[in-house]
Amino acid sequence: LIAFARRHQQAWAVAVVPRFLTTVIAENRLPVGAAVWSDTSLALPKPAPTSWRNAITGQVLSAGDRNLPLGEVLQSFPVALLLGEEIAG
Repeated sequence: LIAFARRHQQAWAVAVVPRFLTTVIAENRLPVGAAVWSDTSLALPKPAPTSWRNAITGQVLSAGDRNLPLGEVLQSFPVALLLGEEIAG
C-alpha cells in the first residue's frame, strides 16, 4: 500500500493506492473489501481528522483511534481519495 497525506490549514486529503498485489489477490480480481485486507489498517498522524469522506465513492469513514481499516477504505473501489477537516478546539 502507498498512502500519503496533504494538509492545508484545516483541510486534509489522503490518497490510498495498493501495490504488490500478486500475493494478496487472485488474477483478474479487484483488491477490494475486508476479505482481501483482513485486519490491515491505515495509521493516521495524531492531528488528522477522525471523520473522512471518500471523494471517489462518497463513503463516510470514521477513524476514532486514528486508524482506518483498509477493508472499509477499499470496500468497493481499489483506490481511495479521502477528504477530512480538523475540528478546531
